[in-house]
Amino acid sequence: MTKVIVQSRVSQELKDEAESVFSAMGLTVAEAIRLFLNQTVTDYKFPFAPKLRQPTTEFKNALRELDKGTSDRFNNTDELFASWIDEK
Repeated sequence: MTKVIVQSRVSQELKDEAESVFSAMGLTVAEAIRLFLNQTVTDYKFPFAPKLRQPTTEFKNALRELDKGTSDRFNNTDELFASWIDEK
């Protein structure tokens, strides 16, 4: 079987963190990618359920304020920025 190279661009931080996790499992990044691809082909689906990042509590509170209509409203960015200065 002919081998080919698969390339992907990721941040250095993601690569380093992934290497650390895979290393703890006794795997290289290349081995982990091969496992992912093999399992995808075997099951004909992702080997895991992709998840969205969960919003922070601060973000959820901001959404609640918007829903209630209690959040500050600004006509332009100058007013918004000025409100930040006033808070200091």
